Amino acid sequence: MKYNPDADQFRQEVLFQVVPSEPVNGANLIRLMGSLGFRLYHDVLAVPRREKSPVWQSETFANVDVYLGGKRVPATQGADSLIVSYPLATLDASCVPVFAQLISQVAGVLGGCIKYRGRFVDEIEVNSILSGLVLEVESAWGECVGSRELRVFIETMR
Repeated sequence: MKYNPDADQFRQEVLFQVVPSEPVNGANLIRLMGSLGFRLYHDVLAVPRREKSPVWQSETFANVDVYLGGKRVPATQGADSLIVSYPLATLDASCVPVFAQLISQVAGVLGGCIKYRGRFVDEIEVNSILSGLVLEVESAWGECVGSRELRVFIETMR
């Protein structure tokens, strides 16, 4: 089942698109993303968390699905578009500015741009969007993002 961010009341994934200035072959994509801390896991790229985190929090900080010609492909095939997701509900709010900086770096190394819901955004706007969503989730559920209690809510609502 395809993920629908509009139906996700917990904002478990917030999706941003990074569009490189030109298609990137698989070897260069993996090398460039690796320079920013991404690792290849089967067919996707992700940034594992460096610090030890509670078991109810996400093990990754950012996840990337790779697209080429409008189709999702393994990262080894190259990309003309990336969907970078941020697991907002299962990370502490303090991770928001770090993610905003990271996605800005991704766009920078690929010579591309960042889009959110079809409009161009920059690092400051990514930070603002995510900070707003943090407040939205915390206000709706009365629990902090990244908390054990919020994770319990998420699991019981499945």
